[in-house]
Amino acid sequence: LGCHKQALLISRGVGDRSLEIDALNEIAYSCVSLGENQRALAYGTDALRLSREVRNLRGEARALNNIGEAHYAFGDFQKSLESFEEALCFWQALKDPRGQAQALINTGYVYTDVGELQRSLDLYRRALALFRAGRDGTGEARVLVAVGFVQRSLGEKTEALGSLKEALQ
Repeated sequence: LGCHKQALLISRGVGDRSLEIDALNEIAYSCVSLGENQRALAYGTDALRLSREVRNLRGEARALNNIGEAHYAFGDFQKSLESFEEALCFWQALKDPRGQAQALINTGYVYTDVGELQRSLDLYRRALALFRAGRDGTGEARVLVAVGFVQRSLGEKTEALGSLKEALQ
């Protein structure tokens, strides 16, 4: 976190808006990871504002993911969904499969928490297809675990076991 804050100061000192956006997003992400969700929301909102000013689509997508994560932590699932769905649109426009997959997974987590299990399963499967197409084994394993837990919750125990075993391979 300290390094990212230092990068933020340097980027502002030299007037590098792109680096400033990256630093704001990294700080927001770190704050979410540390459970400092109010700070994450503030830094994410700053990154989003600046990204929109300079038309940095990747910065917008990352900021929306961070903002969505903060809202999710607050239990504000509607705002979280709005942020993740908007981020997905940016990742699609950028043709970034990893970003798309992450936005789909994040959205799936929200739908899982609100009890829309079939919808979350559909989102996870879309993310899984993206990870497989990109030969991203780590991403694939992560989403297979989520698929397995949703399948178990739906009473699909055999399928859940298969997904979890596949995640271990």
